[in-house]
Amino acid sequence: FPNAIILAYEPDIQARVRAQTLFSEIATERIQLFDNAISNVNEVRKLRYLDGIPGTGSTEISDMGDVSVYLSRLDDCIPAINGESGLLWLDVEGHAIQALQGMPMTLKKVKVAKIEIQMQKMSKSRRKDFNEVIELLLVQKLYPLFAPLHPGYFGDIIFVKGEYLSSIKIIKSKFLIYQLKILHNFIYPAMRKHSAS
Repeated sequence: FPNAIILAYEPDIQARVRAQTLFSEIATERIQLFDNAISNVNEVRKLRYLDGIPGTGSTEISDMGDVSVYLSRLDDCIPAINGESGLLWLDVEGHAIQALQGMPMTLKKVKVAKIEIQMQKMSKSRRKDFNEVIELLLVQKLYPLFAPLHPGYFGDIIFVKGEYLSSIKIIKSKFLIYQLKILHNFIYPAMRKHSAS
């Protein structure tokens, strides 16, 4: 895709510096890297390093945070998109619901989305969010085609715009949604495969 433009967002300064170094090594002008975090509001909040170490990717938005970060709705902070957006790759450490709520116009143009979804509660304060994320994407006619079925806390789900899918694929997608809901809402909790501590 020689004409593709890549817009990347990374609020963790050490991870961003590493990314900038890699981008300079491949010598491309097509990647634009921004220092804000993607959310459903435009405001300054705190970024907390879950393991206390910047640059590891383990972060969350929290009042107990370590550094200030600007949260942005993706629809408000990206340049006007001409044509299709193509691929959305979202890995925002349990902040997927808020990020997706801030990009309804962008999602209308997305063909394929790879979303890291929180499947289980990691603690009482961090809910599982896969049900709501799937619903937000279905509204935009993005159907899940692949999802991990293991009882992990997080998992990447691949979504594809319905206009590129056959009727059979859409039916299979609906079965996948039911399977995920049964496993993660009933079977795995009954088997004590995860817990909210």
